[in-house]
Parts: sequence; structure tokens; C-alpha cells
Amino acid sequence: IGDRVFSGCSGLESITVDSGNSVYRSESNCIIKGNELIIGCKNSTIPNSVTIIGDYAFFYCRVLTSITIPNSVTSIGDYAFSGCTGLTEINIPSSVTTIGDLAFNNCTGLKTVVIDSETIANGLSSSLQGYLLSNAKTVYIKTGLNVSSSTYLTSNFTKQTSSDRDGYDMYTKNT
Repeated sequence: IGDRVFSGCSGLESITVDSGNSVYRSESNCIIKGNELIIGCKNSTIPNSVTIIGDYAFFYCRVLTSITIPNSVTSIGDYAFSGCTGLTEINIPSSVTTIGDLAFNNCTGLKTVVIDSETIANGLSSSLQGYLLSNAKTVYIKTGLNVSSSTYLTSNFTKQTSSDRDGYDMYTKNT
């Protein structure tokens, strides 16, 4: 199965792989190869068995409005959520250590980003970490995480004196 095979298929609601397929399996409306989610759709739930969200997994799935990334995931591939304009909030769990190129590019609806991963929080920039903050208005960073080298965050967002989420520091985009 190649990259972007279901790209832009907004009507795709479920994915099933034949039970006799020895390479791919379907689980929770995802196509999975080993521990890597290859393809998702608007009704996907990322299983706890997944450690990698592959390149282009949800590429231009404009009708995807929410997705929960489980703590089993360590890597988000290149263009994984690129063009998911319906996505409004994403939570990056502490397990995630890498976010690929342009993983969140053109996610124009993504206004809230919640980060539990120190590795990701410490490396935040506009393009680094896959354009995660490009359209964000509010960023929540788990209290105690080091963001001292995140010049994009500290230059473009203001840390608020209080947060509306317990256990998180709240940053709002400078206007």
C-alpha cells in the first residue's frame, strides 16, 4: 500500500483488511503494518498497539475533527496529519519523541495544542516539530517541562499567569 492512497477521501468512514492478509491488519478503522499505523480515516481510533503514526497516515483527511494519540506512540511521521483542516485540538503525549516534517502543515483549524512530551516541548518552533504551532492560538505545556530552548514558543506566545487546565502552563499567541 503506497503513500497517500486514500488522500482526501473525506467520505471514507471505515477501513477493513481481509483476515487472511499476512502483511496488514485492520483495527479501529486503521490499517496497520506491524506496529505502524499506515492509513486512518475520519472514524479512526489509534490502537494502543501502535508506536508509529506513519508518513501520510491521515494526509488531507479534512473531516477528521478529533483524534487521541495513545501513550504507546513514540513517532509521528512526515505529513501524518497534514491538511487535516477539521482538526481543532491535538494532545502530544509524553511518549512522543519525534514529529516528522510537515506533520501538521495546513492544519488550519488546529487552534489548541497540548504537549506532555519534554522532548517536543523543548524543540518547539514553527517548522521544527512539523508545523505543530503554525495555526495554534493556545498551547498548553505540562507544568515543569523545560521550554527554555523553544525560541519560537517564547517569541510568539505569552505565558499566562494562570491556566484553565490543571497541571499545565498556558501560552497564548501574541497578536
